[in-house]
Amino acid sequence: MAGGEAGLPQAPKARARQSGLNNQSEPHQPPTHCPECTSTRVWKDGLRYPRSDGQPIQRFLCRSCGHRFSENSLNSIEKFKEEVDITSQGFPEKSGPMLNSANIQSVNSFSSQKRLDDLALPIRKYVGSQESNPPPFSTVEKDLNTFVPHSGEHRVCATENGAKNLAEVESRNMERAAGATLDIKGYMVNYEAKLILKGLKTKTIIGRLSILRLLMKRGADLLDPLSVFKAIDHAKRYNYATKELLDEEWKDGSKANAAQAYKTFCEAVDIQIPKGINFDKWSRRQQKLPWIPLEMEVDQLIAGCSRKIATFLQLLKETWCRPGEAWRLEWTDVDIEHNVITINSPEKNGLPRQFKVSSKLTAMLNTLPKTSQRVFGNSALTKIRQNFMMQRAGIAFKLQNPRINRITFKTLRHWGATLEYHRTKDILHVQERLGHRSITSTLVYTHLVNFEGDEYHVRTAKTLKEDEELLMAGFEYVTERDGVKIYRKRK
Repeated sequence: MAGGEAGLPQAPKARARQSGLNNQSEPHQPPTHCPECTSTRVWKDGLRYPRSDGQPIQRFLCRSCGHRFSENSLNSIEKFKEEVDITSQGFPEKSGPMLNSANIQSVNSFSSQKRLDDLALPIRKYVGSQESNPPPFSTVEKDLNTFVPHSGEHRVCATENGAKNLAEVESRNMERAAGATLDIKGYMVNYEAKLILKGLKTKTIIGRLSILRLLMKRGADLLDPLSVFKAIDHAKRYNYATKELLDEEWKDGSKANAAQAYKTFCEAVDIQIPKGINFDKWSRRQQKLPWIPLEMEVDQLIAGCSRKIATFLQLLKETWCRPGEAWRLEWTDVDIEHNVITINSPEKNGLPRQFKVSSKLTAMLNTLPKTSQRVFGNSALTKIRQNFMMQRAGIAFKLQNPRINRITFKTLRHWGATLEYHRTKDILHVQERLGHRSITSTLVYTHLVNFEGDEYHVRTAKTLKEDEELLMAGFEYVTERDGVKIYRKRK
């Protein structure tokens, strides 16, 4: 406006569709902004098909605040912005002074905290012109009490419905600016991102997120630690066959896992847990001693399984590694020439380690097909475990020995560590073989195992060479009688 006073807001330029500008190319489409936080970090989040016309509507997800919105909401906001945008067409083209600072207040450069009701403009009162017949566009609704902080320059002229929708959006922004922060979906996105940055395994991240979603499904409020504590303390088991909750509560181990997941969630999103709420209540459960089978039963199980499963079991027996570590074993980790296997992918923050294995295990590994980078192929560990359980059931029935059905992949780790400590009485040696970082985890294998009634192979040695051969074969020294040394080895 040529005749406007200095400091007054200038009318925007006419749009490209107006006369005289049709020959110009349309400007580049601006990036999509989040209607909540105005961020451009917006991802497409699938399509929505309304029942009215069935036409797909694009949905979006803001990665900054977690807000979900659709094209309809964006179009409504853009339409409203067009309504409140006063163009140069609405101003009479006269050279005289049309506006002055006494009869109109500038609403330019509003902050997100400023409210329009501070302007004290009466409803439907014209304040913009000195004309006797004011134009109908220059009105301000009294109900309009908020302002969308999408731009630093706005003109205000709104309908009652538009003002109400705008007030609701700005109300959420005001609460968030005052400390009401993100909704629960945004918290979950931030929590997942922080778990990834910590370097946790994908399975661990999925497990913790699933526990939190289950607690929310059962009525817990993740923003209220007391609500989550009650939900965990009285959590019931679920029967997937009948799809009903049982009267039996979760075991202490399941409750401890849920409490651990929620504690890490609180740390990630800065939620303070009151001192009176103790989420460590279920972690102090009694440690059960591992069940130890006989070596004869282990050998019978290995002999009755298929080639792949038998090799997997023999590897667990000689290296005491975890099932996941054996499953991730690659051919580059196997030294066939020197009978050495290296565990380079330890689980549970364990330590890498090397094992000297027998020629029997090396020969069994050579029989496996080398069609994959991994020794045991690309099959999932759950699939290998299912095949093992079916074969184990058949072997137990064939031999009429129900104890074989109690042998699992983890049992062989307990079996090896317990027998090694019983043989050497060196807890540090067992800790190194198991790859434990803390000796507390190894102390469970220090319990005394009663091997009375077991049978032994007995050998004697008179020369130094015979002593070396027996020790290399796994025999242990017992005593010496009349210059003859006696060795034994459990069958």
